[in-house]
Amino acid sequence: MKLFQRILSNLSFFIIVMLLFLLFFQNKVSLPPSLQSVGRMHPLLLHLPIGLLVISFILWIGRKNIESTSFQKIFILVLQVTAFTAALTALMGFFLSREGGYDENILLKHKTLGITTAILSYTLLLIYRSYPEKKFVFGTAITLSLAAMVIGSHFGSNLTHGEGFVWQPLKNENTEEEKITDSSSLFTAAIRPILRSKCFSCHNEKKAKGGLIMMASSEVFVFCCHAAFVRTCALAKPRCCTARPRMTADHADCACANQLQSERSSLADRRDTMALRRG
Repeated sequence: MKLFQRILSNLSFFIIVMLLFLLFFQNKVSLPPSLQSVGRMHPLLLHLPIGLLVISFILWIGRKNIESTSFQKIFILVLQVTAFTAALTALMGFFLSREGGYDENILLKHKTLGITTAILSYTLLLIYRSYPEKKFVFGTAITLSLAAMVIGSHFGSNLTHGEGFVWQPLKNENTEEEKITDSSSLFTAAIRPILRSKCFSCHNEKKAKGGLIMMASSEVFVFCCHAAFVRTCALAKPRCCTARPRMTADHADCACANQLQSERSSLADRRDTMALRRG
């Protein structure tokens, strides 16, 4: 067991040193595909150090109710596993961040707090192992570790799910949605609500996953109409449709325009039916 604990401690120290080195030269880091795959396991592992750090805090609070010798053995092991998993998770997060597509400001905060949590977790181990009698110092350090972890996790949720994800249900954002009326466009009534619920959180001005921004209504509408136009041409297969059909303002240059208009009318009918059901 002592050999296992020594290996964990040395690995934690090595990963933290490597993290600081990578952070300092991050603009010059280029990852091979194998390390990119390792980075994508960051969401899989990140909950483990979070849970272990919370358990460490609970054990520290209730240490008086546990026999001293048993507590020290269990607590040191938990601290060592916490430090190792926190350092490994931060390293995976760094690899994942190199793929891009994230808001740089939020990413910097999340990355800094993640590495800070890893360093503080290792510091907890050093403090308790070297100065077990300094309870105030250890209590302050573990509180700071929890604070860094909670705030860093908050920025992580903003990166993954969009800004304000945690408090979004309390804001009642349904009142901000466009009201569907007889004059509402097809995009406003049928397309934009789907994009808002499924796409906007990852494809916006602050987080452009894959380089795609879907907040500009006009651009998305043209894209959707062009996709519908190509689909209609593929079904109708008129002579005027080439392999790469193009849309014009009124679709007057193609014989399949009437079929496209019919399909749009069908979608409009569905929109009215949905509006009646909501009413």
